[in-house]
Amino acid sequence: MRKENLNEELELNLLEVSLIQLIKNLIKEDNINQGGSTVSDKKKIESFSEAKIVNKPWGFELWLSDGTKTPYAFKIIYIKAGTKTSLQFHNEKTEHNCLVAGKIKFHYENPITQEIETKLLSAGHVITVHPPAIHRVEALTDIILFEASTAHLDDVVRIDDDYQRTDGKIESEHQK
Repeated sequence: MRKENLNEELELNLLEVSLIQLIKNLIKEDNINQGGSTVSDKKKIESFSEAKIVNKPWGFELWLSDGTKTPYAFKIIYIKAGTKTSLQFHNEKTEHNCLVAGKIKFHYENPITQEIETKLLSAGHVITVHPPAIHRVEALTDIILFEASTAHLDDVVRIDDDYQRTDGKIESEHQK
């Protein structure tokens, strides 16, 4: 590997680690600004203190928009290295996941062969999932995903789950 390429890769790795630490710090109680403000009936400014934190066995989701006041949802998702999401599909939800930090194995069903295939992906990739595509994210390193989706946040059918969770919303994950 050439020296320039190695330096670029080291810089990217440091940036990814910094981003992961930033997201973790943003949700700590002592680092959150208090409250937001309504600018008008068409605009609202919110702080991270108003974002919903959903704790998952593999990490957490920070819900910046849950689709109740917008036609879309937007989440920042943190997944710990060595863990994975459910092997799942959605009946209605379409999602776009931008991998902004880390490395993953993306497992998905090939629509032609109906076999589960795997792709290795790193920061900078965007994954689009349309229903009813079967998929799973496995974190090889700590990762950060930005997910924009339709507002069908409870629409999850779990085929396989390391934590034996059932389909749909898991109430205990939504407790403060």
